[in-house]
Amino acid sequence: MVISESKAHPTTEEVKRDVLIHHDDVGDDHDHEASQYVSFATRAYPLLEMLRAAQKNGYDVLWGV
Repeated sequence: MVISESKAHPTTEEVKRDVLIHHDDVGDDHDHEASQYVSFATRAYPLLEMLRAAQKNGYDVLWGV
């Protein structure tokens, strides 16, 4: 999936349902932070910047869990 394509797609009903499970009818929930939808593009940007910086400076990027 291309990041620009992800911006054209709305949040799925499944994701909305999962978020709403943790909040009441008016969105209040004292055990969780307020719900916030984060797009794929927003999440991918820091990773892409890190990869570009590593490539520019000749560094390796290690991925581990």
